[in-house]
Amino acid sequence: MVQKEIRVDWKNTCNLTIGAALLAEKRATSSSINNQLEDELYQYFKKELPNNPKFPGKKPSGDVVAAMKMAIDPNFNYNVKFAIPNKQNDNDLTSIIKAKIDSGTVVGVSGLFRRPGHKNGDAKHIIEIVGYNDKGWIVNDPFGKFENAKWGHSGMQGTMELYEYGQHDLTKRKAYWLEQKK
Repeated sequence: MVQKEIRVDWKNTCNLTIGAALLAEKRATSSSINNQLEDELYQYFKKELPNNPKFPGKKPSGDVVAAMKMAIDPNFNYNVKFAIPNKQNDNDLTSIIKAKIDSGTVVGVSGLFRRPGHKNGDAKHIIEIVGYNDKGWIVNDPFGKFENAKWGHSGMQGTMELYEYGQHDLTKRKAYWLEQKK
């Protein structure tokens, strides 16, 4: 899934792009032959938006969990689940992510991407973790490969990239995954 391929407001939709990627991992497809899965999630989000006060700016980048739950839970056979790290120790989120990966479940994470010297400082962003090794996380980044404090400028799509442990704060915010409804 590539965030810039969303046909609507792609600049504020990394959470819905990751939601679509998590659904694609479960083999879910768009209900419309003319829509990409991420576009369909955006339409579901926009439909529910007037009923939800958490999004005063009318963009899905506000409350990530709420946006994903609004778009996915009522429209697919999955529920969005999430974990927040313990304030004293982010190892609990690391172990949750690794356990999910080990069980075959990919995980979306929202983190801070370090941009030393950048005029706007660090960036909040969401990526999909598909694996890990002794050096770091193996990720799909919907905005392209993050290099030199920039995304997607290397021509790389951000698929199966290695983000080294400690390179970004990927385990300090939230982790998301999908579970089949019972």
